[in-house]
Amino acid sequence: IGFLRLGILSDFFPSSAIQGVLAAIGISILAKQLHVMFANTGAQGDTIELLLTFPSVVLGRFSQATASTIAAASIGLISLLIMRFHGAIRNPYLKLIPAPMWIVVLVIGYSYYYEFFSSETYPIATALLVQLPDSVLSGFPTPDFSLLFTPQFIGVVLAITLISSIESLLSIKAIDQLDPERRRSNVNRDLKALGLASIVSGLLGGLNVVTVIARSSVNVNNGGSNRSANFFHAFFLILFVLLFQDQLRRIPLTALAAILVYTGYKLASPSTLKSIAKIGNEQVFIFFVTIIATITTNLITGIFIGILSTFIIHIILNKSVLLFLSNAIRPNVLMFKEQAQGNYFVSVKNFSSFMNYYKLKNNLDAIPINGDV
Repeated sequence: IGFLRLGILSDFFPSSAIQGVLAAIGISILAKQLHVMFANTGAQGDTIELLLTFPSVVLGRFSQATASTIAAASIGLISLLIMRFHGAIRNPYLKLIPAPMWIVVLVIGYSYYYEFFSSETYPIATALLVQLPDSVLSGFPTPDFSLLFTPQFIGVVLAITLISSIESLLSIKAIDQLDPERRRSNVNRDLKALGLASIVSGLLGGLNVVTVIARSSVNVNNGGSNRSANFFHAFFLILFVLLFQDQLRRIPLTALAAILVYTGYKLASPSTLKSIAKIGNEQVFIFFVTIIATITTNLITGIFIGILSTFIIHIILNKSVLLFLSNAIRPNVLMFKEQAQGNYFVSVKNFSSFMNYYKLKNNLDAIPINGDV
């Protein structure tokens, strides 16, 4: 898909629909991780059910709370406060350590305090701590190629490839919108990398590799600004899993859940709705339709419903189905350079929508970064 340069499909995702998907993912993360942050690791159900049952479940849990539950939930709340107020720290040396790392260091130190300096037992139950297998390298299977050319195998591969590619395109486009420097990813190169990584992962018995909004947004929120952020993200995961398993097992799940709760809030921040409302009320409608569709179904269905609603809204705004359809995909962008002063002139005939936006984008991309338009 990357070599065929089909990354251009990402240009057909409407902006408000992408924001809706981001918000829906944020709400889903909030719904699931709020329960975990309050030491309820056994919560089951879909996003709406988890949100509706959260107050009663938490109140019921604390009416019969044990010392372990209270200690774990307290760590979750303190971790959330660290995430929220870390940005207000003025000391430049303290700010060098990101908020999630402060949380990890403090909760591991809390565990060591009970081990070396306190006569009391560590109050948090093992079930509320990070679980790792005794040997993380023992789970690699031997590849079995006996089904390689069967219709069943090929069908599954095609399905996974299409779904993961669409999800990755959507995630790449969404993260580009979160980037404070407003850069644009090389989508086709990213698809090639994801494909190669999926092949290697599959040979090791792993899942296919996709771009993930949650971890990418954590990177953005903590100042990751180039490709080294991705590399070190993976490098430190491997390093800690291989060399610091004992320390990882000391981390309460409630502390990690608090980090995700804050990430979910950032993705579904009310400020997003305000910025969309400034563009137009019809964009708010698309935004909420996409949120509801994504929460009640899945990410792929959600974005397609968002695209469909955008398509219908554009037809209504144009007040003519024929006008919209006749100009939907035709080359309606004219660009030329003024010889005397070197200015670029760009003209869009009738309208530019998410369906023909890529034509406008290609013209704008061809203009030098220091050019006047």
